[in-house]
Amino acid sequence: MKFIVATLLSLALIGPGVAEVNGTWSVGVTGQYDVPLFKLNQWFPSGGIDIGGTISRINNPTWTFELDARYAKYGSGELENRRLNTKAPTPVRK
Repeated sequence: MKFIVATLLSLALIGPGVAEVNGTWSVGVTGQYDVPLFKLNQWFPSGGIDIGGTISRINNPTWTFELDARYAKYGSGELENRRLNTKAPTPVRK
């Protein structure tokens, strides 16, 4: 159900855009609450915050430069304590 809601919200926000203000700078701040889906939901069932900022420059009608910095923190996660399988696979001998 979470996947369906996330997909519908994403589709509702899609739209074409054209930069009509060449040479313009912009600064933005974002904040959201992430809800993990699929396998990540098993590791982080409670979700987490995600905040960040952007600096953008519109070079011409088709080129935009954007610098994006983000910070995310999930609560009650198991991923840090999970053991990774670092053992190399055994080669097959003929």
